[in-house]
Amino acid sequence: MDWDSRRFFLLLICCASLFLSCNGERRQLRAALAAAGDNRPQLEQVLDHYSRNEADTLKLRAAEYLIRYMPLHTSYDAGIERYYDAVDSLIPSLREKTAFKAGMAELFNRYQSQLRLESDLRSITAEYLIRNIDQAFEQWQNGRWATHLDFGEFCEYLLPYKCIERQPMTDWRSELVDECRGNIDRMERECREYHGNARVAALEVNRASSGNFLRYTKQLDSYPIFRATTLRELPFGTCIESCTCALLMMRSKGIPVAIDFIPQWANRKYGHYWLTVLDGVRHRSESFSPFDIESDAHLNRPYSKVYRMTYRPEPELLDRLMRGETIPSSLQYLFFRDVSDEYMLTDDLDVPLFDTMEIGENLYIATFNNQEWVPVAWGKRRGRKTARFEGMGRNVCYLPVQYAGSVSEPIGEPFYLNSRGEMEPIRLDTTTCRSVRLTRKYPVYEFVYENRAKITGGIIQASDYPDFRETVDAAEFPRDSLTLAGNHAVNTGRPYRYWRLYASDEGRCDMSELIFYDRSGQRLDGTLIFCGREVHPENKVNLATAINDDDPLTLFSARGIDDIWVGFDFGRPVDIAQVVYFRRSDGNNLYPGYEYVLSYWNNNEWCEIGRQTADSRTYLDFDSVPGHALLLLTCSTTGTESRPFLYRDGEIEWL
Repeated sequence: MDWDSRRFFLLLICCASLFLSCNGERRQLRAALAAAGDNRPQLEQVLDHYSRNEADTLKLRAAEYLIRYMPLHTSYDAGIERYYDAVDSLIPSLREKTAFKAGMAELFNRYQSQLRLESDLRSITAEYLIRNIDQAFEQWQNGRWATHLDFGEFCEYLLPYKCIERQPMTDWRSELVDECRGNIDRMERECREYHGNARVAALEVNRASSGNFLRYTKQLDSYPIFRATTLRELPFGTCIESCTCALLMMRSKGIPVAIDFIPQWANRKYGHYWLTVLDGVRHRSESFSPFDIESDAHLNRPYSKVYRMTYRPEPELLDRLMRGETIPSSLQYLFFRDVSDEYMLTDDLDVPLFDTMEIGENLYIATFNNQEWVPVAWGKRRGRKTARFEGMGRNVCYLPVQYAGSVSEPIGEPFYLNSRGEMEPIRLDTTTCRSVRLTRKYPVYEFVYENRAKITGGIIQASDYPDFRETVDAAEFPRDSLTLAGNHAVNTGRPYRYWRLYASDEGRCDMSELIFYDRSGQRLDGTLIFCGREVHPENKVNLATAINDDDPLTLFSARGIDDIWVGFDFGRPVDIAQVVYFRRSDGNNLYPGYEYVLSYWNNNEWCEIGRQTADSRTYLDFDSVPGHALLLLTCSTTGTESRPFLYRDGEIEWL
């Protein structure tokens, strides 16, 4: 952090300290005005403007609300528009993801030093604040989709002069009000049930906003882009960028929409953002995906916490920040409130703490993100041996931690909160050991299962002819079960020179890898014979070379109806004894030649049990595994996806 950044941060801390030192809204307002420095006359001008007319009493309350919570809010200055212009110029030439990622990174590095953050409290003008308050009231009181809001809801959904933190203070409402309206101006005239229906209006603008935002991806960095027209043209983007664009479009039209998010998935890596609209028919929040670029599959996943972005800062985290405590990076946004109970059954948990260590007050509860424990909520001490965490989601594995400096330290045992709201402690037992057999390091999730019809069946055929005009069926892979990797015995009675993968029926058979072994156990490599056509080669689909490239994430598609197959010429007749196969999936089965490490959680860190290199069996056996241990299998060769699990009755229970 350079000197200017440090000075700016200290200014914000000073402003927020003044705010927190006061009890009551009037004192907080006075503290905010005092912290505004030379910009105080601009804020007082707003208050004076709305104090002159009794009819503006509610607008005065709204102005006080915005000023009262303005400490710690920041915005980029107008210079960021030059960066947006540069992004607009770059987009047409970068339609491939790798090139787009590199180009955006280079561009941001070039402009980063020119981007300036300013304190809203010390830079906002009276004219800008008055205009935004008047526009928001017009949308609320005379618009079509927000009349059902009470004053508190209005302050959260429509009043703020910006939609997301650090958004520049531009005239975004006027600039976007006519953009992407779709059919909202005639829908309610033509259908009575659409009259004043905020949900229908939001979904229609969502449809009309989709633009050229082609693909949502997690494997991209997020950049400070707040111009909706630029965001809308991005060929790739993250969930926060798509949400920001859609939110700007909808709020500019007076539709009460907000961003909901989770700091960390409960059973996989990453967090996630989506949109919610406060429906006027049933007066409840209903979630949806920006631009409809994502299915509803995420609704099937367990949540630990769900938060809604707000203008008002979260009081507890702000208080901790002002006390000099470290806020985990996963919770540093500050401007949100807990809405977990709108999405799921939640429980208030009294979590036992270790009594053998010193524990402070900066307590959090974490979930695992494939590599580390990530805090998702804060808690408070209840006596010396217990911490209270409120509103926690079920079907989640948790670990209580404390922050000392910037280091996370476990302060209790991990536990699983089951579907009945019962805490199941995962208590390590080192007095008993056992053997475990493992076939994967990560559970099968919906994106794999959704391709089930394409990853069953498939026949291995042998022939004396390169065109396979006469064949012998040597093996057929499972058709009635989802088996993503396996070892299939082969016995044709005699050697053949040519072997191929063929679909079991007229459907599609996606296969990532085929590995052949002879009766001596030697791996055989043949020359590829390809019949058919390559489909979407840029996406690594239906490539003949993918069938034996030692990359389980590429694939070949055999198709019966099109007579598409891939064959192998071994140069001489060979007597195949077994075929090891890997279906199209996520690459988390055990791959020959890769090294795997099994570890257990010892209540403080992951401790290695052993490491092995996988072979043609597609499974590994580990001995001397502690009883009732929380286990983790990782691959030291490649890949980052791993999930903790328990091993009970010979089966993996993923957490």
